[in-house]
Amino acid sequence: MQILGIDHVILGCGDLTPTAAAWERLGLRLTPPMRHHDASTENRVFFVGDADTEFYVELLTVHDRALAEREGRTELLAAIGRGGLYRLMLQVESAQDARAHLEAHDVAVATRVVSRDDGSPIGTVVEPTGEVGAGCSFALIDYEAGAAPRRARHRTSGLFHHDFPLRRLDHLAVIAHDVDGPAAFWHDVLGVATTGNVVGRGMDIRQLRIGDATLELIGPHGDDSPVAQRPEGLVSVTAFEVSDLDQAIRRAQSLGFELPDAAAGVLPGSRVSTIGPDQLGGLALQLIAFD
Repeated sequence: MQILGIDHVILGCGDLTPTAAAWERLGLRLTPPMRHHDASTENRVFFVGDADTEFYVELLTVHDRALAEREGRTELLAAIGRGGLYRLMLQVESAQDARAHLEAHDVAVATRVVSRDDGSPIGTVVEPTGEVGAGCSFALIDYEAGAAPRRARHRTSGLFHHDFPLRRLDHLAVIAHDVDGPAAFWHDVLGVATTGNVVGRGMDIRQLRIGDATLELIGPHGDDSPVAQRPEGLVSVTAFEVSDLDQAIRRAQSLGFELPDAAAGVLPGSRVSTIGPDQLGGLALQLIAFD
């Protein structure tokens, strides 16, 4: 099984309208609302990057709670109740191969086809059915169309053209109190090696390079580490690289968002500023630039 990259993350939303409006106010272009065929869910999406670095955030809600309960979407319903990111989606070449690979490692999975509102298939999703030790909820997606035509369609539709200067996804983060366990799962089961290790500020950060972006597994370092007090799982933050951090901060502030001046980041050579999750429907936006 080959993981091609971090495809997208899913933000559970009680109401798509105000959440989408916040991201649109920032200057991002979102897809129109779409209800999935024969399913309880409805989404809007924004893409960041280009044909080589595509990544997207899916704003996902439930339009029919009774149907969602019959579908067994308990994890999504819980995420909508608490707010924030609930799942990491990884792209693979073959859903069939991914399912066989996970089952060979004693990971129980379910497979489902996701379709547009007109019934045309988007792709096949393979998702673990229980806790597997990855540190966060994840699933694998095999798209019906290849990467090149999908990205060409997105480019032609102008979905990479925003009025706010996000360049590409830099990293996502997962809190794991025993970071060795998830790091081993990613290496041994998913074939993703730890490519870097940053220790400091009470954190032990294992960096996993997946495609063009990084997944950080963050564990506590030291007896008084604040990480030990944080809930485990996918952190509701997306860190996007920008070319000119100070300019991006001024742009966001001019649009009414509150965020601090740039400060040194945890990653070597980085400067960051963050728009809090309360301003963007439960998902914080970290802006990051490197020396």
